[in-house]
Amino acid sequence: MKCTTFRKKMYSTFLVLIYIFVIPSQVAKSFDSESGKNCIERHSAISCSVRFDCNDTAEGVNYWKYNGENIYINDNIISSAVKDVILYSNYSLFIENVSIDHEGLFQCIRNAVEVSGYCLYVKVFPTLKISVIGQNSDIVQFESNEELVVRCQAIGSRPATDLTWRVNGRLVNATENLNVQTTFDNRTFDTDSVLRFYPQEANGTVTCSDSQQQVQEVKITYFKFASPKRVSLLFDREDVVKSVAVYYGKSYNVSCVARAARPPVTLTLIIDNVTLPPSDVKTFTVTRDDNPAILTYDSWIELEYKPTEGNHTFTCLSSGEGPQQERRTSITVHVLAYEESFEGMSCRF
Repeated sequence: MKCTTFRKKMYSTFLVLIYIFVIPSQVAKSFDSESGKNCIERHSAISCSVRFDCNDTAEGVNYWKYNGENIYINDNIISSAVKDVILYSNYSLFIENVSIDHEGLFQCIRNAVEVSGYCLYVKVFPTLKISVIGQNSDIVQFESNEELVVRCQAIGSRPATDLTWRVNGRLVNATENLNVQTTFDNRTFDTDSVLRFYPQEANGTVTCSDSQQQVQEVKITYFKFASPKRVSLLFDREDVVKSVAVYYGKSYNVSCVARAARPPVTLTLIIDNVTLPPSDVKTFTVTRDDNPAILTYDSWIELEYKPTEGNHTFTCLSSGEGPQQERRTSITVHVLAYEESFEGMSCRF
């Protein structure tokens, strides 16, 4: 966290009116400056440090006040109402670890005359959380014509924060299906914002950020279900449509492949009605790069296969989530002895 303070000189009465007009009922006021005296406004993040200066050339009785209460008379501590405060030899006041309890009006008084006054406002940065109602992941799947309801929470901010939404980089207008509530526990604010929308793209992102501080952002990724465009069986990396001839005792790489699905599907390889366990095969998932704007995935399982005698049936089964339909393809494997010849014809057809 970067500790930065800001200062601006203004009449305190005007300062109070500004806060009321901009964010009514959302500012915790624990102090007011007195009698229309000038107030130097300071903003500090929590756990940072801040210094209040006082002219050290005058003589007489010197006071530091906090919200009207004396905390120092000359260099003597009168009150412990403010912790972590250090008085310098030039009568400057230094707070080394700012907390919410330090928010208020600090005044340097000399011979009953206010030399300087500081209005300290303490900022607390919130913790942001984002979720899709009804789901517990930051990667969300949806079906056609399904409404997504996304919730963003800014927890523990001071002052109350505004949340900014973006869908695929597009700024969401405050009037677009937003429901915002803010609560206050006498120290910090919690802001709860809910966005409802129907995705227009096959996949995308929803981001939520703290619009006042711009220090953090949270997001979810959503995508629409897509069944694989093709499920196929390959022998030694070549597609087989109906059947293939192989040689007894020789090793072959057998692949079961589902292409262009979203999300990745689950594949099962079945030989003669016997389902192979996952431990017998290798599994791969590849993100396709043919259209980066619409993510889809190819799923593979591979088997090192040594044919046994006879003919066999291989089946590749694709199954997925939601509306992804189950798909399968089957081929017949003819096992040949080494001396058999198929001169003039292809062994894959």
